[in-house]
Amino acid sequence: MIRKAVPLAVGLLAFAPLGYALDITTIDAAKPVAQVAAPGAPGNWAFGTCSGTPFSDNFDSYPLGNICGLGGWEPWTPGADVCGLVSNEQANSGANSLKIIGNVGGGGGAGGDDQVHQFDIVGGVWTFKVMTFVPQDATGQAWVILLNQFVPGGVAPTNWSLQVHLNAGTNVVHVDFTNEETALIKGRWVEFRAEIDMPNDSVDYYYDGVQFVFGKSWTAGVSGGGLKRIAAVDLYADEPGAGTSGTYFDDISLQGGCGGCGFDPCDTDCDGDVDAFDIEPFINVLLGGFGSGCSPCSGDVDGDGDVDAFDIEPFIACLVGP
Repeated sequence: MIRKAVPLAVGLLAFAPLGYALDITTIDAAKPVAQVAAPGAPGNWAFGTCSGTPFSDNFDSYPLGNICGLGGWEPWTPGADVCGLVSNEQANSGANSLKIIGNVGGGGGAGGDDQVHQFDIVGGVWTFKVMTFVPQDATGQAWVILLNQFVPGGVAPTNWSLQVHLNAGTNVVHVDFTNEETALIKGRWVEFRAEIDMPNDSVDYYYDGVQFVFGKSWTAGVSGGGLKRIAAVDLYADEPGAGTSGTYFDDISLQGGCGGCGFDPCDTDCDGDVDAFDIEPFINVLLGGFGSGCSPCSGDVDGDGDVDAFDIEPFIACLVGP
């Protein structure tokens, strides 16, 4: 990406502490004068950041047996036999996978696996993938859950964004609460994928490469009132309840990040340069529309998933920086 200093023909970019009034003089004949007042914001800058580290796990580096305490995996709530098992009974790649089991028929007791891995991902565009294997003779059901806030034990403010279960009894993959479904495939490895777009507060679900959920809200998808974050994945065996005789997971990953839109968010006209011609599109996006911005990430310079007054100062830094 080429960055250019703002030409001297650009006039004043003045920011009042609260109002952030912009007074932008004519750049050239093609760029008319624009005078707009950006939305108010706190006087003290507290920029959000797009942050998070890609993650992957194929379970092949662990010894067979209980996975809790290995590779960041932990139980939802500590208890008797609540951890998944590193197993070599099935594998999509390598030798091992994670086996989630439950006490089929319910009634509590041992065997209700509820396995969590926490993340610290804010903003950006991410792809979550996990390979799933439901045996032909499986019974019960198992869950894939993604949370935007997580406290061990699921206490407040834990907040759910995605909750899907693989039901071997009804042979469906079912989205809880909104009831989208697709046919469950048994006896072979199948990918479940979620394409998570924080700037647009949107997530799409795919199973075996087929999309079956379109543009679901990430923040309001299950609990409502969530954040544009990915806090944890939970693989759950429905205990007490229908349990699962054994569902296997392998090659789990979160990939993507702050650059997921494929464009520099400062380059709001997407012409390959960051220069004075990005100012007017930035203002248009800031005031509620994409305008001439060509990417969903246009203008989200601080990468927190929103285009707001907190993007003004880092946008100016883009323009005047090296």
